[in-house]
Amino acid sequence: VHMHPLRCRTGIAVALAMVRTSLLQPPPPPPASASTSVASCLAQGAECEHLRIEGPEVLPFPVGVTDLVHLRTLRIHSTGTSSVPTEVARLFMLQMIEVVAPGLTGTLPTELGLLADLQRLAFSGAHLSGTLPTELGDAVRLFDTNVAEVDGFTGPLPTELARLTQLSRLQIGPAADDARPAPQSGIVGTFPTELGRMTALEALCASAMLSRALPSELGALGGLRTLSIRTQAVTGQTPTEIGALTGLSDLSLDTDMASGTLPTELGMLSTLPELKVGGILLEGTLPTELGFLSALHSMGYPDRDLSGKLPSELGQLASMTALDVRNNHLVGSLPTELGRSLALRVLALEGNSLSGRLPSELGLLSALTMVALDGNAFTGGVPLELSRLTGLTYISLDTEALCGAGFELVNGESVPLAACSPPPSPPPSPPPSPPPSPPPSPPPSPP
Repeated sequence: VHMHPLRCRTGIAVALAMVRTSLLQPPPPPPASASTSVASCLAQGAECEHLRIEGPEVLPFPVGVTDLVHLRTLRIHSTGTSSVPTEVARLFMLQMIEVVAPGLTGTLPTELGLLADLQRLAFSGAHLSGTLPTELGDAVRLFDTNVAEVDGFTGPLPTELARLTQLSRLQIGPAADDARPAPQSGIVGTFPTELGRMTALEALCASAMLSRALPSELGALGGLRTLSIRTQAVTGQTPTEIGALTGLSDLSLDTDMASGTLPTELGMLSTLPELKVGGILLEGTLPTELGFLSALHSMGYPDRDLSGKLPSELGQLASMTALDVRNNHLVGSLPTELGRSLALRVLALEGNSLSGRLPSELGLLSALTMVALDGNAFTGGVPLELSRLTGLTYISLDTEALCGAGFELVNGESVPLAACSPPPSPPPSPPPSPPPSPPPSPPPSPP
């Protein structure tokens, strides 16, 4: 069976997303259209299995709902203000709960742990408070837990979640690609090391105020496809064990406080399309092992504290379309091997201390549309091969230090350069010295 990796997404789409298809997992829930309204469900009585409750004031439950003891799926869409009723535990055969309710408040009932058959639990848009109940760890059949866009939880992540050995997705708060700022409060503390026991996890996503880096035990989650952490408070370095997650196709560690260097073990993640690791305090050199990321199509580390040389191994990234390392402290010459990255469209290197001559191999990058090289110490002439690229829409150069034929951009704008002076003629050679005079002949011997 072909399995699609789970993702961590935002908005109502999360609550309605279908879970993975696999012979080893329970079947996906029926679509919302298969759910029955309250009136129809009550008319069916105890035989009703799928209930949809909609309206401004739908909680607490309408009279009679808690008597629907064969109910398997419960979908709630509400615009009113309410809380999750503890009576939900009476619906002991529930397998799925989906709630989209911007006005939902209060805490998650501890009674959810009594729903032994619960497989999917999803909340979106709510303003819940309190801690995540440790009793969730008792719902051992859960394989999809998603509380996206729930912004009021406090306290640490319960270690009891590690009991959910069938769980394939765990999402707490907005995903890392959410456009909103990272939370200033909410889930706090550290990631429990016990999460390393949840070997069925395919997606782990959290937006929280964490005080320490990810635990090394996450390296045991060999089935992980998505790892997305978004926080403003995590400290410490990215664990090297992350290199053991060779199936990752979506990695985002977005934090304003993470320091340290990029682990060389990242080079083992050959299926990773984009490198989004490290915070604004990232320092050190770019590991040469990044050249092994054969699926990488984008690398962006502007405005960090990176130093050292630009690895020539980056030229091995045939699928890379954007390389952005602006405003760092990179030194040395530009590797000629970059000319092998034929898919490259954006090359942003300004604001570093790169030096030497621009390699003519840059002219092989026929897909280039943007080149930013100013703010470095390049000298000499711009290769004619580079000036002949016809797809450029933007280029920035230190025109006082460089010379050449200039550029004609796609929009018709000209970027002139001073003509390069011809190399100075070598000084004239001195006239050849006259050959030395032969030594005088000895006088004849007397007779």
